[in-house]
Amino acid sequence: MNSTSASAGGERTSRHGAAEGRVISVVVATYNRAELLAVLLEDLASQAIPPGWSLEVVVTDDGSAVPVAPRFQGHHLGDRLVVLSQRNAGPAAARHHAIEHCRGEILLCLDDDMRVAPDFIAAHLRHHAAGAEVVLGRIDDARDGVVRPLFHRLHQKFLDAKVGGGSGEPARGIELFTGNVSFTAERYREVGGFDVTLRRCEDRDLGIRFEQAGARIVSAPDAPARHFSDHEDVAGWRRRTREWGALDQAIAERRGASAPSPWQVLRQLPGPFTPVAVAAALAPGAFGPVAGAAYRSGELLARLGLEGPALQAAAVTYGIDYFRGVGGRAPHRRAVLRAARGARRAGVDRGSSSAAPEESVGSIAAASPPRGPWASFVHAVQADHACSRHYRARYQGADSGAWRLPLDAVTKIGFQMLIAVRAMRLLRDLRIPFGAQLASRAIRHLYGAEIHWDAELAPGLAIVHGNGLVISADARVGQRCILFQHVTLGRSLDAATGVHGAPTLREGVHVGPGAVLLGPIEIGERAKIVANSVITADIPAGMVARPAPVELVPTRLQAVDGVRRDAAANAGGQPAAAGGSLPAVGGEVRS
Repeated sequence: MNSTSASAGGERTSRHGAAEGRVISVVVATYNRAELLAVLLEDLASQAIPPGWSLEVVVTDDGSAVPVAPRFQGHHLGDRLVVLSQRNAGPAAARHHAIEHCRGEILLCLDDDMRVAPDFIAAHLRHHAAGAEVVLGRIDDARDGVVRPLFHRLHQKFLDAKVGGGSGEPARGIELFTGNVSFTAERYREVGGFDVTLRRCEDRDLGIRFEQAGARIVSAPDAPARHFSDHEDVAGWRRRTREWGALDQAIAERRGASAPSPWQVLRQLPGPFTPVAVAAALAPGAFGPVAGAAYRSGELLARLGLEGPALQAAAVTYGIDYFRGVGGRAPHRRAVLRAARGARRAGVDRGSSSAAPEESVGSIAAASPPRGPWASFVHAVQADHACSRHYRARYQGADSGAWRLPLDAVTKIGFQMLIAVRAMRLLRDLRIPFGAQLASRAIRHLYGAEIHWDAELAPGLAIVHGNGLVISADARVGQRCILFQHVTLGRSLDAATGVHGAPTLREGVHVGPGAVLLGPIEIGERAKIVANSVITADIPAGMVARPAPVELVPTRLQAVDGVRRDAAANAGGQPAAAGGSLPAVGGEVRS
């Protein structure tokens, strides 16, 4: 690999000993982006560097059509800027080449299309001072007010999820993104640096090795970089997605069993996606048109203003193309099926977890609130299915698995009802009130249940049987509640306060068959309402409400028989036989 270097303020050797104190090196790989690089260098020149630290910027020009080094001769960064050049070999090779020329004990990688605030470097250094060895910064879209392509909006959504924790919170190596990351030079050299043979996914590969080496990796949403991406071509995005899938598969094979599986990408996709992913991996060529059709449908939905469904369609395209790449790289079909089964057992499918089922319900239902009606609908259905799985595992000893959601939607009537209720609520949230009313009537005729579209049913419920269920508009039901058949949550008047309202059920309440709950009452967490109870007052948390004891009274026939026995005794006749038999009439005995 041929390379040359030039210092912007003189010869390379003049930099040695020029700076005092500790050094942080900013590493930039650039290719045909001289204008964007110039803007980034201006931002770096205006950094507020903490006392005791000095800055150097090392840029590698990865074979740009017009070399960038001459343009930055005499740059006001002076001898803090070094511009190297090499034949085009990819960003991993370019970054590694720059790092070989760095003096810093902290290495900070930035893409050449980024913008950073004056306190950007100081934010990274704060995390390193607190003991972090790898710091993952946040990446924001810098094209404010500009409608970006659908695939770019999806990509930004994935980036937002990479640094989803709080500042300084532990993060995973697979989340590493070289557009904004810093690490110690010691750790970088310990794990062997970037794999220069990789044209893509070099960041994920490096992050995996950081994690395997036990490096302390933290998220840094307080160190954002703004991304001025110039990627506008859908075909290019789809091609890169297939390459990511193939390279992730290669990395997993190379790094061994401790490396994350490419099938973990299922966490980012509309769930359950496993059957589609397996089919795309087994028949990459056949699923290319399917991915294209999904993306075109997403663009149509976006033009109609349905951003949530549009992003879901784009995610389907991404998932299909990614697993087409995985399948193209996998050694044989059995390897694909084995990996998919392993992912399912490990709980990789969205909505599944290796944790206890109840924890899965909580993690889904308590996740960050989804944005938009469609996202809320999907979120609620997944949480309801997790709740159904939890109670089946608890009471029946069977767990159907999150991947069985479509089958359970057909075979489990209670879950099927909940999907219909979520669809009714979706229509209401989309401001189609007449559609919500029609859905309510359809539920009434299909399932014999009366459920109002304004009732607040938290994600993560279970309905058993469900026929005869009545829920009024003011009712509120928390997650993990179970409602059996013929339950009524009705609006009524509180005689003491004069307030009209309907019941509120807190988390984990069980309501047995035929129970009637009326008025603005509150049922505490994990309370149980026994079958056929009538409740018109608050129930504290953890209590069991039972109906009054059954009163035993004689039937009308038994009462008449008793009168006749008494009359016969008073007339001096024979007393009635034990068991309540009547005197003989016409030679027969009636009992």
